[in-house]
Amino acid sequence: MTSTEQQTSFPPTPDDVFRHLSKPRLADAAVLLLLLIGTVFLVPMSADSLLGLLLAWMVFKQKGSGKQLRALAADPLFICATLLVVYIGISGLWSPGASAHGLVQLWLRSALIALFLITLCASLSEIVGFDRHLSYAVVLGTLISAILCIAWYFYAPPWDYRLHGLFRLDNPGRSGRMYSAAVPFAAFAVVYGKGAWRSVGALAFAAAIIALVLSGTRAAWIAATLSMITFGLAVLRPKASHFFILFTITGCALIVLFTLALEHPEVKQALLPRGNSYRFEIWQANAQFVLDSMPWYGGSQLVDHWVTIGQRSFRGAHNMYLSILIQTGLGGLAVFLTMIALTALRLTCHLSVPIAKLGLSLLVGGCVAFIFGGDRLVDKVNYIWFVVWFPLGVALSLGSLQATLSDGELRR
Repeated sequence: MTSTEQQTSFPPTPDDVFRHLSKPRLADAAVLLLLLIGTVFLVPMSADSLLGLLLAWMVFKQKGSGKQLRALAADPLFICATLLVVYIGISGLWSPGASAHGLVQLWLRSALIALFLITLCASLSEIVGFDRHLSYAVVLGTLISAILCIAWYFYAPPWDYRLHGLFRLDNPGRSGRMYSAAVPFAAFAVVYGKGAWRSVGALAFAAAIIALVLSGTRAAWIAATLSMITFGLAVLRPKASHFFILFTITGCALIVLFTLALEHPEVKQALLPRGNSYRFEIWQANAQFVLDSMPWYGGSQLVDHWVTIGQRSFRGAHNMYLSILIQTGLGGLAVFLTMIALTALRLTCHLSVPIAKLGLSLLVGGCVAFIFGGDRLVDKVNYIWFVVWFPLGVALSLGSLQATLSDGELRR
C-alpha cells in the first residue's frame, strides 16, 4: 500500500492528517482552519478572533508564502474577490455615522476572509486528503451540536416552537441555514470518507436533516434540497457538459413542480405556514429605495437600512442581491455576480475533483438561499463563509491544482 492509499485512523492523529506534508507551518495553519470551520456550530463568535490571530501568525511565518500570494494575485478570480472585499471595506469610510469600532471590525473580518482563502487554497493544493478532513471537521461539529439542539428542543421546547442553534446560531433562521450547509459536507464524508468516518458522516447527515426540519426555515429546506441535487448530479455525471444539461432540466422541473404545488391551499400552508413573511413587501420597499436613490457607489454595509411595512419595521433587504446593491451600488453587485459566475464555471469544469462537487453544491444552495435572506458579505464565520468564501477558496485551489498533475493524477 502506498502512502497515498493508507487509511486514516479514527479518530485521526496529526500524523494521519498531514502524513504527506513537508511544510510544518502550513500544517499548523491547516489545523487552525479546520478548527475555524468546524467549531462554528459549537463555540461563541469570540473564538474566531483567537483562531484568526494564530492563523495570521502561521501564514506570515510560512516559508514560500510570498510565492503563493503572487500566484494567487495573477488569478482573475482572486482579483475579482479582492476588489469586492476591499471595496466593501473602503465604502465604510463614507458611511454616515460609521464608528471607528465598526470600521476596524469590518477590516479585521476582511483580513480573516483573506487568510481563510489563502490557507484553504494552499492546504487543498499541498496536503493530500485535506478535502476529507474538512468534511470530518464539519460533520463532527454538526453531529455534536445537532444532538444537543434536538435534545434541548424536545426536553425544553423553545417559545416559538422552532429549533435554535448554539451561541452565534441561537436563532431558527441562522441555525437552519447552517445545517443546510452541513448536509452536503456530511454527504461528502459518506461518499469520499475513509473507514469509520463514513458512518460518522451518515449520522451527521441524519442529525442535520432533523435539526433543519425542526428549525422551520423553509428557505434553508430549499437550499439543502438543491445542494443535495447538485451534489448527486455531480457525483453521477462528472463531465461538465452532461452535468449542465441534467442540472438545467432538473432545475426547470423543480420550478414547475413547486409552482403547481403552491396552487393547492393545503400544500401551500404546509410549505409556507408563515406566508411570505413580508418578503414581497420588504423587497418592493427596498427596490423602491434603490430606484429613488440610485446608489451608484452604495452606502456601505455599516449602515442598517430599515423599511416599515404597516406597523412593523424590518432591518435589511432580506435578499442578499438587493443588500449588496444597496451597500455597494451597481458596481459592487456586478463584481459579486461576476465572482459567483467565475467560481461556478471553474468548479463545474473540474467536477472530476471531489472537492469541486462539494464546493459547487454549497454555492448553488447559497445562491438560492440568498433570494430569501442575507445582508452582509463580509461577516463573522457563518453561513456566508460556507456558501461563498469556501466555494471560492476551492475554485482558487483548482487553478493551482493543475500544476500538481503527476502521472495523470492529482495529488490528493
